[in-house]
Amino acid sequence: MRARNLKIFILSLIGLLFIVSCKRQSNEENSENILESSNAGIEVIYFYGKQRCSKCVAMEKFAKEAVDSAFSDKIKDGSIIFKSIDITTKEGEKFADLFEVSSSALYIVNNNQERTEKIDMTSFGFRNAKNNRQIYKQGIIDQIKSFLD
Repeated sequence: MRARNLKIFILSLIGLLFIVSCKRQSNEENSENILESSNAGIEVIYFYGKQRCSKCVAMEKFAKEAVDSAFSDKIKDGSIIFKSIDITTKEGEKFADLFEVSSSALYIVNNNQERTEKIDMTSFGFRNAKNNRQIYKQGIIDQIKSFLD
């Protein structure tokens, strides 16, 4: 009897892992499709909800400042864009699902490769945006530059 229960448990676990991996692959493919609809090679995407703390506000403000000041020529030609996405809207919900975010988050997305690369800068932002503004801005600039090289 124990062997049968163990067998059922293992098969159930394998099935669950299969379902989860299929869902994750589907999200990654959908993410690439939506991001490719933009002509930008690099996208800096800030996600936010209705309520934001001072760190969340600082993350958006100083990320935009960093991108605007360091890459104004790339912004003008459309190869780099900065997006702020309200995840409480219908359109924002789609992006939030693709990036698996449920609150404030910051991603830098490189569309210049065969496969889209997403870098989650959220933790870095929460640690530095408010109190270490220059480190935060430089971190964003450095990440974008690494995509441009």
